[in-house]
Amino acid sequence: SGALARVALLGGTNTDEGSGFVLPAVKRPLSAAAYTDYISKLTLRLEVPRANLSDVLAVYPPRPAADNAKLAAALATDFLFRCGTRHLARAMSSRGNRAYLYRFDQRARDDTSEPVDWGVTHGSEVPFVFERGSWIDSGNTSFTPAERLLSVAIGGMWAAFASRAQPLPPAAWPAYRNGSEAQLVLSIREDATAPPPF
Repeated sequence: SGALARVALLGGTNTDEGSGFVLPAVKRPLSAAAYTDYISKLTLRLEVPRANLSDVLAVYPPRPAADNAKLAAALATDFLFRCGTRHLARAMSSRGNRAYLYRFDQRARDDTSEPVDWGVTHGSEVPFVFERGSWIDSGNTSFTPAERLLSVAIGGMWAAFASRAQPLPPAAWPAYRNGSEAQLVLSIREDATAPPPF
């Protein structure tokens, strides 16, 4: 019937979600031709119409004489994680429901789950949500003082959202509005609002 419950949404992604899926699957350096082939096969597997492949490559064009692996990972991040999250936020917002989006952009100093140069991958937020320095070693609580503060802040925001349907006061974390793309960047890095480097 198209009915939608009047509930708020809290959702987000990590800066480099796709890295852990793409980088171990490609031979590096990933040439422009190999990148185009990989993206063609990936989009086919994900049932993207063949007619749209040129549009995808126009937005994410391969770089000649460069390693295109992180570009492929960025495309996977956007296609598999970020776009769906934003699509849901837009749908909720267009129906009058509040949606709060975040981008998690902090890797724990002692996180050894994947190579550091893969960035803030899928699951990198888990140690912070559960106040652990590592999600591989559950006994590791060796956060830096700044990481511990971020972890406590995340717990507070999630608890506030669960109890009041609002993670922070509106001035600190505005609700998502169609066209605004508002999101909170969760990080202790000074350059956290910058786009990820490729």
